[in-house]
Amino acid sequence: MKILQINYGLGRGGAEALLVDLSNQLTSNPNNEVVFLSVYDSSIDKFAKIKDLKANIRWISAGAKSGLSLKSIIGVMKAIIKEKPDVVHLHSSIILLLLPALFYRKPRY
Repeated sequence: MKILQINYGLGRGGAEALLVDLSNQLTSNPNNEVVFLSVYDSSIDKFAKIKDLKANIRWISAGAKSGLSLKSIIGVMKAIIKEKPDVVHLHSSIILLLLPALFYRKPRY
């Protein structure tokens, strides 16, 4: 099962640590493929927890500067269409899934 985890970023907060642990745990099942989508470009954050993700978790970024912008919504939509996940797990504003849930109904949201 391909799982797409979506969050604004991978900063140094406690919620981000929870997401990293959840993603790492999901990969313990060999049938799961986990892709982590960061809405923000976390690669510029020196405190980002990207390095804590297991090697078999792919990290991608929508490259948005703010969380709720047209660019971020379109970036999430493009990532969902490109990755074709079975499950989309969102850890931020539901507005980011507005377009994908309306126009791309294959995954479970």
